[in-house]
Amino acid sequence: MGLARFEATAAELTKILLQHQSTLEEITLREVEMDGAGSWTSVLSTVRDMRQFHNFTMKQCLIGDWFFTDVSGEIDEVVSIKDRERIEELAAQIEIASAEMAAK
Repeated sequence: MGLARFEATAAELTKILLQHQSTLEEITLREVEMDGAGSWTSVLSTVRDMRQFHNFTMKQCLIGDWFFTDVSGEIDEVVSIKDRERIEELAAQIEIASAEMAAK
């Protein structure tokens, strides 16, 4: 499933993913905007817990009006994840980036 160029709440994006979870093996989010790191952490937790998950890719996604790459040198423009542990690492990086952004 590929989703691109939209703004959503964590609840909205999670609902979409859960509606298709039985068939989702690959998920690509491109230029998706959500407010706050907590929203991304919530969605990443949902993806991590999906049984069929094999590949998750984020391209140029945003926290509010900021691309991840604008607020953190630790997060690449394109992030491709194939294991659940890496999702936890990405969630932690997003939390740190959000805190740094708030401190500015």
